[in-house]
Amino acid sequence: MRNTTLIFCLVTLIFASTLFAQSTANIVGTVRDSSGGAVPGAKVTAFNIDTGLRQTRESGPDGAYSLQLLPVGQYRLEVEKEGFQRFVQSGI
Repeated sequence: MRNTTLIFCLVTLIFASTLFAQSTANIVGTVRDSSGGAVPGAKVTAFNIDTGLRQTRESGPDGAYSLQLLPVGQYRLEVEKEGFQRFVQSGI
């Protein structure tokens, strides 16, 4: 009886972990210039390579940005700000 209860608990834990699997992701970071200073107001865009989904945010006063609740997948990140060279990072 004791072994049966232990096996039931283990199986329940395994199935419970799959029920709460992540189906979204977040991309967070800070936009900085070549000297390490924060770049506020930069346009940060994540493109889902497979679906074409696009989410854009602007970096805050400290250069921080957060792109949240993105469907899991392959992304390309683009950062643009007038007066700065455009930055592109693939394979995210």
